Amino acid sequence: MRQSNGYVIFFTAILTVVVGGAMALTSVALRPAQQKSIELDTKSQILGAVTDVSAMKNKEVLSFYDEHISSLVVNIKGDEVEGEVAEKVNVNKQFRNLFKAQKKRREAGKLTQLADRTGDEEAKAEAAKLIEEAEAIEADALFPVFKYSAESGDAIDAYIFPVYGNGLWNNIFGYVALENNLNEIKGVSFGHVGETPGLGARITTEEVKARFAGKTIFDESGDLVSVTMVKGEGNPESALGPHKVDGMSGATLTANGLNEMLDAYLHYYLNYIGKNKSGEVQAAL
Repeated sequence: MRQSNGYVIFFTAILTVVVGGAMALTSVALRPAQQKSIELDTKSQILGAVTDVSAMKNKEVLSFYDEHISSLVVNIKGDEVEGEVAEKVNVNKQFRNLFKAQKKRREAGKLTQLADRTGDEEAKAEAAKLIEEAEAIEADALFPVFKYSAESGDAIDAYIFPVYGNGLWNNIFGYVALENNLNEIKGVSFGHVGETPGLGARITTEEVKARFAGKTIFDESGDLVSVTMVKGEGNPESALGPHKVDGMSGATLTANGLNEMLDAYLHYYLNYIGKNKSGEVQAAL
């Protein structure tokens, strides 16, 4: 029997409500498990910058994290932000805002060059406005800091900083652990959304990550120079020095994104580093 249009519409509406409600209930039911999975993955990445957790079971990872990691949130000035929890800071969201600030600074740089060449006062004023806007964005940003203690107690063995950027196809991200002198890299942990397998995706491999260990982010004058992945692979260590690592064949654009990410975020944390480091580099600062 042919049904009326009203019946069909009514049946479709009821079916839509039932299916939508079922999906919503399923989403709510799965949310705790999803959040637990995200927590485990994040804490594994943080720990991965300082130690190997691959053989640990899930509960062991979480327990080890609680025993060996303390955390805080700082602002661009390096001061602690009270009331914020490092593990709950959305680094992806922070990056999207900071990327806007980066674009404003780049545009300001072009306008400043134009003003210097031509004496264009409007370009100079617009550059100053863009810098002011970038500084406002950076002032509102939150920067998590994770402190690793190998043994129980107050002694800090490494400082771990999140980093976030753009690779060839999508976002790349990770954590950089500095020794307690806040100059030498203890280890790194990198991830990506969609880099090319066998090429840019190699940033997650132990082979590539190991290249960063022992490198330093400050030069002899105390200036922050970061660590750069060079073009090409198979470069001798003698040609790299303390601030460069060997590259990845066929993945120059991913390497460029990695370099920009490290340089940007180490500069974001520079004030915090300056307030907490000691030794020769601190004297130079």
